[in-house]
Amino acid sequence: IHWKQHRHPGALQEDQRAGEDVVRLWDLDKDNNFSLGGALDQINCLSYSTSKRILAGGLVNGKIAMWQHRAGSYVQEHWIVLPTIDLTDSFIQIQWSPAHSLLAANNISDVIILNEQPISTSISVQSAVVQISPYHVQLETLDPPNILSIRTDVHIRGVCNSEDHVVLWNNKKIVVYEINEEKNFARLAGTFDIDSPLTAVYQQTVFTADTTSITARNFQGTIKQTMNLAEQEGIPISIDICGHYLVIATDNGFVKGWDISRRESRQYISPKNISESLPDTSLVRTVKVNCNGTKIAIQLKKVNEEPDSRLLIWYVEQDILLGYDFSAGQTIQPISDNGSADMDYEDLITGCFANPDQKDGVEAAAAVEQSIWRHWISVLISTYL
Repeated sequence: IHWKQHRHPGALQEDQRAGEDVVRLWDLDKDNNFSLGGALDQINCLSYSTSKRILAGGLVNGKIAMWQHRAGSYVQEHWIVLPTIDLTDSFIQIQWSPAHSLLAANNISDVIILNEQPISTSISVQSAVVQISPYHVQLETLDPPNILSIRTDVHIRGVCNSEDHVVLWNNKKIVVYEINEEKNFARLAGTFDIDSPLTAVYQQTVFTADTTSITARNFQGTIKQTMNLAEQEGIPISIDICGHYLVIATDNGFVKGWDISRRESRQYISPKNISESLPDTSLVRTVKVNCNGTKIAIQLKKVNEEPDSRLLIWYVEQDILLGYDFSAGQTIQPISDNGSADMDYEDLITGCFANPDQKDGVEAAAAVEQSIWRHWISVLISTYL
């Protein structure tokens, strides 16, 4: 039995009757109870993180099941099942850290500390790659429709893909897999050692990042081209490829792009300092470019690393920033260095991001926040300290 702390006096209890794989929750105030399924085996122990709203259960088969509570009342519909973590041996005790994103698991012979890591995903052309365990990703393709599992000996920290390749890395090593035409077999195409927090792939080239440059390499790690960054531009924090355009964002708020269709990549836009165009201290978090390089989407973050509710679109040719604030439910006035505003920005942004029936934008904001939450949901991936 485990009590939920703070503002809710309900009790959490694992139900082991006849080896059941459910957790029963009892709301003492409302005299209501319900169960959470999805554990797939008998539950030995429980631990609840108030800050993360995650209930973890140690199973007899050496796995850890998790459920996350969404905002709102404590009813069954507000709990979702998270991916199961595969470990070894049966657990007799698990416990969340009160101050860090850590979960301790005791299986009698060992105590394992699990550290939270965002799940790695990548979408390209008609395929998507999703990390489902520390050493395992799943590739799903639409044409032809197929699901392919790829297992590796690299403790995966990041993943990217193109139409014919899947690239995995762990900040120390990069592994490249070539996918056959039927999309049902992955062949090891190359591997090399490198410390690169950002990686992208285009045709037969892997792009890596360090503190001062973006480097184009073949699948064995040989350097083909180096694209240097100016000192004032900062360190790359985000990279994206769509079509034959590559864009990056830096920690100083700069966005920069190259046309990579030729043998030698060439810069196709002048670097833009997005941070200087903002009326506050928000920072650039991620960038995504469209297929012809004319529009770049920019996700922001606050100084304390929390997500910003605004999404910006940089119209490269007009050098105008448009945006929508999902929290306020309203468009952002166009921002440009030359002060021009010759675009019907309000209709454009409203049409892209809001439902015209949602007058105050509140429902639109909630829908977007829910979508972002699902996309960025984190799972615990085991690491040994």
